[in-house]
Amino acid sequence: MNSEDKNNSDEEVGYGKPPKKFQFKKGQSGNPLGRPKKRKKNTEILNEMLDEKISVSGRLITKREALFISILNDAIKGKASARNTLLSMIQNEEVELEDFDENLDDQLALLDAQRRFAKRGKEEL
Repeated sequence: MNSEDKNNSDEEVGYGKPPKKFQFKKGQSGNPLGRPKKRKKNTEILNEMLDEKISVSGRLITKREALFISILNDAIKGKASARNTLLSMIQNEEVELEDFDENLDDQLALLDAQRRFAKRGKEEL
């Protein structure tokens, strides 16, 4: 076997051109498992979980709706953290609130609430 026979069997071996013995065979992939699946972001996982349906009081609602109901109910009960969460959600999402026409009854209710809070503050001192 002389040097010409060697060159014919491994023509142009070099960078990007491996010897025939080490090249992929026809139909053989260099990446048999394929590209790895994209890892889901935490927000995608959370959104999928929040969109799952659950049964509450005999009706099917999403977990997202149940969470909003819970936050709203806690805010109505007077929990400051729930109220702050609800207010920040309203500001961030630009929730449209109905126009509020203040009337005399509303003003009286507000004054009554202010008096009760003022009395409560004096009692605690």
